[in-house]
Amino acid sequence: MELGISDQPFQESYERYHKWATHSWLKSVWEKCHKFGVLVDFADLPLELPREGDQWFMRLLEAAGFNQDELKRLNRVRIHQQVLFLSCVLGASGKSLDARYLKHRPDGEHWSKINFPKENPPAKDFCLWERALKQLIPVGGIMDRLKRFQHKGYKLWP
Repeated sequence: MELGISDQPFQESYERYHKWATHSWLKSVWEKCHKFGVLVDFADLPLELPREGDQWFMRLLEAAGFNQDELKRLNRVRIHQQVLFLSCVLGASGKSLDARYLKHRPDGEHWSKINFPKENPPAKDFCLWERALKQLIPVGGIMDRLKRFQHKGYKLWP
């Protein structure tokens, strides 16, 4: 959940993404696996893209050209907002932004069925988040609407 880029985090580049993860024994294992070329496959992470055409949200931010510092800040907000996929921040139409994601998620309120780590990003990170959302999802919505749901997904609808 903390990286938000794959259902197989140990198969991602440690050099590129280690700053996004909390220092822990698990991060140390990831570092050693990467260093020694050990392939780890998590078989019990049942994360699937909820809709046809969906994408991992952090991958979209990377592709949009945000730098490493901005990505680290955006990732903190993403965790707080309980977002994994593009479909999480879109409305049911799969085209337009769900406006509640522009605002700070109230403490104790859950927007996902998935348990996320606790994050409390500063206001300046939320300003960057708002700019990023508006860059990814312009006023008229995204060009290619997400298609049908492949399963119920993880978003808790209001």
